[in-house]
Amino acid sequence: MSNIYIQEPATRGKVVLDTTVGDIEIELFSKECPLACRNFVQLCMDGYYDGTVFHRVVPNF
Repeated sequence: MSNIYIQEPATRGKVVLDTTVGDIEIELFSKECPLACRNFVQLCMDGYYDGTVFHRVVPNF
């Protein structure tokens, strides 16, 4: 098994989703969950979420 994720730097990042009603800022915890963060960022870069409809929005959640 590869130890690539153990060697990841302890950094945090943010992703900004641009929506028709404003931006959504998502903070990533790459040290705590590197695989999930890497997959999410890759999906964003591939345009996976482009045109996605939010079906439930909770104010001040």
